[in-house]
Amino acid sequence: MDPEKEVPCTSIQTEIETASAITLLSLKKEIDALRATLNDEEKKKDSLNAEIDKLRAELIEERNRRKHLEETIASQQTDLGVVKVAITSQEQGLKAIQSKRNEEREELNVLEKSVESLRLFSEVNKSSDSIDPLEPSGKGPHIAFFARVSPTIVGIAPWATIIFSNVETNEGGAYNNATGEFVAPKAGLYVFFSTILAGWGLIIETVLQVNGNSKMLIYSGGSAQASGSNMAVLLLKVGDVVKMVKHGPWGSKPFTIHHNWSTFSGFLLKADEICK
Repeated sequence: MDPEKEVPCTSIQTEIETASAITLLSLKKEIDALRATLNDEEKKKDSLNAEIDKLRAELIEERNRRKHLEETIASQQTDLGVVKVAITSQEQGLKAIQSKRNEEREELNVLEKSVESLRLFSEVNKSSDSIDPLEPSGKGPHIAFFARVSPTIVGIAPWATIIFSNVETNEGGAYNNATGEFVAPKAGLYVFFSTILAGWGLIIETVLQVNGNSKMLIYSGGSAQASGSNMAVLLLKVGDVVKMVKHGPWGSKPFTIHHNWSTFSGFLLKADEICK
């Protein structure tokens, strides 16, 4: 072997150590870099966890707010239901009061008209000497009647006669409470008055007829319970038949005529001496 070509062992060992040191240094730097990256990632993770915790807290708070809002809405709906019930109750009370006032007003109208009829009848009595001089005393027989429906008539047929069976007054006996007819016992000028109270929420039309001919119409009823009244002054002959009948098919079924408040009355205002 050529002595010049031999490499000392110490030189090789030094190169190996140098290379190893360089490698170790490079690895150390890489490890430090990885550690730094890991630390950064840990920091990012901590930051993300903090953000997640914040969002979780906000979500819980939002859920609590929503629950509170739902409870508030439910409470308000309950209160609104109570208010609605109270309003409905008050409305029903007002309707009942209004209905009662309507009934009282109708009763007052009937009473006022009855008083007017009595006043006219009283005036006729006071002047009976000039009205009917047939009797020697100068006072002729009174002709007057007043009757009510009793009991309530339900489902009366069109054009059927209304029977006012409860008779209060029947001077002269000209009204028949079995047939509902008044038959004029003498000729003269007569006054007739009638009030008809319909059933609750129903409508009924009635008519006063003389010998089958319509002379006076009455409309009764409506959305609540209401009556109708009318008065007729008619010149009659002896034997003329006067009655109240259901006016055809008009109104709302069942055609109902309430008792007591439904009345029929009449009296002779002035006798006709020529036709007597």
